[in-house]
Amino acid sequence: MRHCFRAYATDHRLRDIIETGHLTSLNVYPAFGMTHVKAVPMAWRKRVPEYVKDCVPLNQFM
Repeated sequence: MRHCFRAYATDHRLRDIIETGHLTSLNVYPAFGMTHVKAVPMAWRKRVPEYVKDCVPLNQFM
């Protein structure tokens, strides 16, 4: 979970892939792959991006 949260908060390309729903791109994405997605429980796969969007100031990571 920690890796998922950190990767989503710091990697704008990963955010774009997840937000657009192009999860198949993660099969070849080096920083965060489908194995990482599958390690996150299904219920949290939508909660983490929502939490990051609502509560984390993303501009501090850019």
